[in-house]
Amino acid sequence: MDFKLVWVLAILVVVVYAIYKVMQKHVETLPAKLDFGRKKDYVYRLKEEVFSKAEARCFTILDETFSKKFYVIPKMSLNTILDGEIKGQNWDGAAQAIVDLKVDFMMIHRKTLTPICAVQLDDRIEGNFMMEQVLGDVGFPIVKLKRPEEMSKKEIVLSFAKVLKKYYD
Repeated sequence: MDFKLVWVLAILVVVVYAIYKVMQKHVETLPAKLDFGRKKDYVYRLKEEVFSKAEARCFTILDETFSKKFYVIPKMSLNTILDGEIKGQNWDGAAQAIVDLKVDFMMIHRKTLTPICAVQLDDRIEGNFMMEQVLGDVGFPIVKLKRPEEMSKKEIVLSFAKVLKKYYD
């Protein structure tokens, strides 16, 4: 056998063995190194209630009234329904601009799984202006319920008449 070939094979075996040992060492320590960025000094607990009283009441009314045709999805982020990947703009910047914007409820068509309208309760104000502006820019309907805790079930349901009419004709 050629002397150079023996040396090349010997070096190859040593390199493969060294890579194997390094990988084995990293695999053994991998779980200890993975913390997914979560700081271990934070402690969490489940919330007892995930809806305000107004949200809970509206969710129940919307679900009971419209569940045959629509899913009622609570607290949906605008990033779920809006695509900021438009040529000529910073895609990450577009996504970050709306990352914290959420609607109280999103009505999703059961058969097509397409978003139909956003529902915003005026029991809080944060982010409403920007959310309304962004959804208005894309022509997406928003049903706003002002003081929903004071509205009757009929008034809440009738607030959706214009937006949902075509789905019931």
